[in-house]
Amino acid sequence: MSGAFLLRRLEVRDLPVRVAWMNDVRIHATLNIQVPVTLSGTEAWFERVRQNPSRADFAFENERGELVAMGGFTDIDSDVKKAELYVFVSPDLKGQGIGTRIVKLMCEHAFSEMGLEKVYLNTNADNVPARKVYEKCGFALEGVLRREVINNGQIKDRLRYAIYATPPPPGVGAVLNASTGILPLS
Repeated sequence: MSGAFLLRRLEVRDLPVRVAWMNDVRIHATLNIQVPVTLSGTEAWFERVRQNPSRADFAFENERGELVAMGGFTDIDSDVKKAELYVFVSPDLKGQGIGTRIVKLMCEHAFSEMGLEKVYLNTNADNVPARKVYEKCGFALEGVLRREVINNGQIKDRLRYAIYATPPPPGVGAVLNASTGILPLS
C-alpha cells in the first residue's frame, strides 16, 4: 500500500467499524477484551472517554478515505510527558506493513505534536508479529510482567516496550532482557 495516512480523532461514525474489527478473531485473539463487543457498549465507552484529557483516540485513513487502523494514547501524563500507545489494523489489511507505518506516525505525533518524551506499550509475550512491529519502530523491551493477563482462557505474560523522544545516555537506566537478565541501555 502506498501513500500517506491521515491521522484524525476517532469519531462516532467510526464506532461500527471499530466494533466489527474488535469482534473479528484476527483482532481479538491478541487483545485482552471480552467478546462480543457491542455497538451500544462501544458508544457508551466513547461517550465516557471522548473528553478525557488523559487519552486521545485516533482513526487512520488511507488516501481514498478508507479506515485502515485505529489507535491512540491512554494514561497521558503531561507532568512526566509519557503515554501508553495502543493500535490495531483492519483485519483485512494485516501483514502489509500498515501497522509499522501507523506506529511510526503515532510516535511522531506524540513527540512533535503532543510534546511527549516517552511512549510505552504492553503486549502479550506470544504476540510475535506485534513485537516485531514495535522493535522495527525502535521500541526497546523494558520489562516482563509475569502471569499478568488472561487472554483466550490462558494466563499470559505481558511485555513492556518503550521508545523515547531522546534516548537516555549510555549506561543510564536498564532494560530487562527476558533471556539474559538486566542489560544496560545503549
